[in-house]
Amino acid sequence: MDGWPVEMEAAVEFGEYLSYFGPLCVVISRNDQRVSWSGDEDPDDAALDLTRPPMVFMAAPSEPFARIVEFTLPGDLPAAELVAQARQLLAAGRSAALAAVCDDSTCSICGEAYPRAHLLTPSRAVEMLLCPLCIFDGDVFDADLVHLATQINELEFADLAVPAGWSAMGALLACAAGDGLVERMHATAQRGGVAFLAYERWSDPGAAWIWLPAAEQRPAALRHLGPGARLDVLVDAVDAAYPHLRQRVRTTQNDSWQELIGAEKGPAVGPEPDRFIASLWPVIIGIVVAFTAQALERPTRQAPLAQDRGALDALRRYWPQIASPYEVEDAMAMVEIGLDIVAETLFGTPQ
Repeated sequence: MDGWPVEMEAAVEFGEYLSYFGPLCVVISRNDQRVSWSGDEDPDDAALDLTRPPMVFMAAPSEPFARIVEFTLPGDLPAAELVAQARQLLAAGRSAALAAVCDDSTCSICGEAYPRAHLLTPSRAVEMLLCPLCIFDGDVFDADLVHLATQINELEFADLAVPAGWSAMGALLACAAGDGLVERMHATAQRGGVAFLAYERWSDPGAAWIWLPAAEQRPAALRHLGPGARLDVLVDAVDAAYPHLRQRVRTTQNDSWQELIGAEKGPAVGPEPDRFIASLWPVIIGIVVAFTAQALERPTRQAPLAQDRGALDALRRYWPQIASPYEVEDAMAMVEIGLDIVAETLFGTPQ
């Protein structure tokens, strides 16, 4: 669906096909033709009048008791029209949800005002309440990155006004993590007594939903997309519009390492290894786009990213928790170098 991540339930329940299109829950049914459903009836059962179009119900967020947007469309609309209406209504719902938030708490590090529900804790043992900009700040100790990932997953499921930056922090963890992250998230949720449904994005980071700035505030390469998009769709759009950008980051990163090694050890003997990590390239694009969207949505126009490089210091300390196959200093150097280059290229403002 036009760059949106799509997840589908494997079985029909009570005459409904259930799927998730980004933050939208989508239900296809013929409930108008039955008084009741008892279990696994098929909405395409031959006993029903299949000449009548099914109903397409859409709602956001996915949590049934927290929905801001609900609408029903006839199933015989052309697919392009269904997508267009879904984009328009989701964007309106996101704007309404953001306008309705009450900033009744503050981030423990930067002091920025947020709704309490939008501030997460680095672990169950730490009482700090942190915003997406500060969650990996150097002053954060005793962090539990799997606990953090679980909180991000729950917040995205239940809140249409979720700060856009949380999706980028989730993408960073998912892209950097080794095998078994979803299983550890399930175990963490069970220990906390929380019912848990992991989004696909944790095992397939390219499926992560990233909120975008309003169309008029985006680079031309992203204006064809809706209010948000899959992370891999953003990467494809940026790579197509700026074909030399990835190589520019790679060259800058490798040159900086060669300068550092030369200053410490003298001229290198033989070629230096390529320290660019292709799996983390989407992280850089996701962070730049999501935090720019967050800065534009916040009433105080908070800076898109923390201005000092201590913003990722805690992640360096707790890197082993996610069993990443990548060397932490290579990963952090690439992200920090890439943020400035990509942000300046896409939005004209270095981070």
